[in-house]
Amino acid sequence: MVYSLTLAKASRLDFSFMSGYPSRRTGFRPQDIVLLALVVGLWLWHSGMVWAQTPERVFITATNLEDLMSAHIRYGIEQGIFKKAGVELQFRAMPPSLTFPAMAAGEVDYTSQVGSAFRAILRGFPAKVLAIGLNKPLFFIVAQPHISSPRDLVGKKFAVSSLSGAGARSARVALGKLGLNPEKDVTFIVIGNVTTRVAALESGSIEATVLQPPYNIHMRRKGFKQIIFSGALVSDFIAGVITTRDKLEKNPAQVKALVKGFLQSLTALRSNRKAAVDFLSTRYRLDLEAASELYDMLIQVLTVDGTVSPQELRDYVDLVKEETRVKTSVAADDVVDFRLVRQAATEIRR
Repeated sequence: MVYSLTLAKASRLDFSFMSGYPSRRTGFRPQDIVLLALVVGLWLWHSGMVWAQTPERVFITATNLEDLMSAHIRYGIEQGIFKKAGVELQFRAMPPSLTFPAMAAGEVDYTSQVGSAFRAILRGFPAKVLAIGLNKPLFFIVAQPHISSPRDLVGKKFAVSSLSGAGARSARVALGKLGLNPEKDVTFIVIGNVTTRVAALESGSIEATVLQPPYNIHMRRKGFKQIIFSGALVSDFIAGVITTRDKLEKNPAQVKALVKGFLQSLTALRSNRKAAVDFLSTRYRLDLEAASELYDMLIQVLTVDGTVSPQELRDYVDLVKEETRVKTSVAADDVVDFRLVRQAATEIRR
């Protein structure tokens, strides 16, 4: 509109002070040349404005693109929330073993892998955790249909993705709560990703495993026994925003836009149940009943504002130090910086 009105005004300019005769060299009258210059100048100005307002395309890595524990990020991407914040965010599947070397080489700018980032930073990797999506993992112990009590698991095979991960940790705590000695009463075996563990459960080669939604719902509907929400018993930080210190220094505006979009995505998922349930149903190919159940599970573990308490941070740093056998003194502030997400919260409230 501004562009059209300006052209209209330009067409009514008084060029009477100029000669009305065409130039012998160009064939144009002077007022024609001025009008053409105005049009070109306005076009360049308009093009520059459009270019400046185009969201930057940035990539964030995740171990599993279909993992429900990254649903808030996926929701923000599909609802256009990150674009409105100023970044065109795209997911890339990449294991932690490749993510951090790629970040060190400048090939990847962001990751959502919070637990792995804590471990890498404690070992000296120059990065910061800027926001956290979940403060507890969505893990459930699911067992064979004939399991009637936790005692039925004694001496049986229990599958996990790794012996040191959050799934195994939540399983040990849960089994202890159920009256078992996790180090003696069950046999932990490592058999890979969630689809492999589901297949092993269905084939009867294992007695129980740890599953996250929606797999626990699918297996429960097939008659398998859901024993306990093991994730509720442990703290684990999942699906946030992590970037290198170099990125923070060289492109703070982009980092700020991404963190703001992240917080707005969290808030939108929490505040609009119907839209969120519809999204979960479509994205994870679930009926509305299962999607509603998933949403209720997710709300229990999503952070409210992308941060966690100082005590939770200290406890988690101590836990990761113990797991990684890091002996040096590390403060929570060496790993986490919540200033940008708190600034974003203040701006959103205005």
